[in-house]
Amino acid sequence: MTAKSPIENTASVDSLFIQAEHLASDFSLFPDHNPLSTGKHLAGLIEERKVKARLKQLQKLDVDSYIAEVVQPAQHTKRPTAQEIIAKLNGKIITTQEKGPFYSVEIELPFSNGKRRIGIIAQDRSSANGAWM
Repeated sequence: MTAKSPIENTASVDSLFIQAEHLASDFSLFPDHNPLSTGKHLAGLIEERKVKARLKQLQKLDVDSYIAEVVQPAQHTKRPTAQEIIAKLNGKIITTQEKGPFYSVEIELPFSNGKRRIGIIAQDRSSANGAWM
């Protein structure tokens, strides 16, 4: 017998929702469940030891501290724009596209094994509060 999830113990939850939850939990784009596994495709962007160290720091935080550390800075009105951050990268901008809050850039960045072209899609919150639609 399998244990019921907390959702299934709630009588008012629609059975289709419960079925969708089960199907969703059975599907994963990254089935090995390693938080760093997707980074293997981005090797060279940030040193793995730095990513692991930061991940350990974040995992130790309680919910309120996590919100203060991660969510609130992302919502701060005076945070740097995507354009400002991208301009600080040590790279050569190849192309950019701007349409209202939509901003994309193709940039060539130096890595230890040579130059790589990276595409970035970003949100310009100074236009329409960042709403794309």
